[in-house]
Amino acid sequence: MLIDGDAYLRDTPASGRTVRVEEPAPGVRLLTFDREHRLNAMSGEMIKDLHAVLDDVGRDDACRVVVLTGAGRAFCAGLDLHEPPV
Repeated sequence: MLIDGDAYLRDTPASGRTVRVEEPAPGVRLLTFDREHRLNAMSGEMIKDLHAVLDDVGRDDACRVVVLTGAGRAFCAGLDLHEPPV
């Protein structure tokens, strides 16, 4: 999903480090937010990584189920207010 030509996160690169992707069974993708130290709060980097992963999943006709979870004790604490504004 692009909003206004990706302007909402223009200066934030995707790293591929904040969302883990696993395939526990054929046709199933397990996506895990992996910022446990921040209770998986959404940073600009994490938003970019999630969009990249979901774009890949959307192009995969074999994928029928997506499970979204968070590492550690929290699914997602919301927006990470300690990150610079995007």
